[in-house]
Amino acid sequence: MPARLVVTLATLLLTLALPAHAARPAPRRIPVRNWSDALLRNQATAVLAVPLDSVWTLVGDPARLPEYSGVLKVEVDRSRVSGPGDAGCRRRCTFPGGATFDEVVYWADPPYAFVVGAPSGPSRDAGDVSVVTLEPLGAGHTLFTWRQYYDFADLAPVVAEYERGINDIAERLVKRFGGYVVAPSAMRLDAPPAH
Repeated sequence: MPARLVVTLATLLLTLALPAHAARPAPRRIPVRNWSDALLRNQATAVLAVPLDSVWTLVGDPARLPEYSGVLKVEVDRSRVSGPGDAGCRRRCTFPGGATFDEVVYWADPPYAFVVGAPSGPSRDAGDVSVVTLEPLGAGHTLFTWRQYYDFADLAPVVAEYERGINDIAERLVKRFGGYVVAPSAMRLDAPPAH
């Protein structure tokens, strides 16, 4: 099933599942082109059974990534970082096995969105950025969406790795807050650009 159809069906099901009084806000438009020209490759969406501020308190704090992902440890340098969006910070993530990865977090539209990208190296060259958005759904629920953009030369293993990681994040957040995964990450290698 095409990825766009999966997302459209998931949105329809989400709309039908919400209480009648839960007004659905217009989706936030984060200008991802400020950070990357890469294509959208992976996306996971979940409805979380808590208000937006509860989710933002966790995911909006760069040091708390290990609480909802497979990252073991994070070191945060909160020195001001310039770039698109509001000031950001740098963080070094340590993964199982000891591998580390440096990234920059930008608050694009707090408490509704942030963008994460690599400061340099192959990931920066591939336009590798994460765009995380939160939308209040009414009735004390929050729509969480993680989009991953990149254009690596060897896409297949990267798509699979991000798919596992992003789905794991959505499932951990559902386990923590309640709710359900609406649309797990399952993008094709030839995903069309998303603006």
